[in-house]
Amino acid sequence: MTKQIIRDAKTDYPGACNAMETLLVHKYLSCNGRLNELILELQREGVQMYGGPKANDMLNIVEMSSFHHEYNSLAQLKLLKMSSLPLTT
Repeated sequence: MTKQIIRDAKTDYPGACNAMETLLVHKYLSCNGRLNELILELQREGVQMYGGPKANDMLNIVEMSSFHHEYNSLAQLKLLKMSSLPLTT
């Protein structure tokens, strides 16, 4: 279900202001292959994936020069450690 939500958030209407621009993922999830499956699925839908240095090395995607930009059909991926995840209430 999570993959469906992420895919829909980016591919349903990528030009919309509420389309996903950056996917924040705990680095642990990159170890079991599921994140790679998600990236391949998004790429099949036409999404070009870019990432920070860690994502670039681990997942063989192009390194993003800036996380402060709107990308329409492109998406950014940032791997995080638990201590850097945002807290919710």
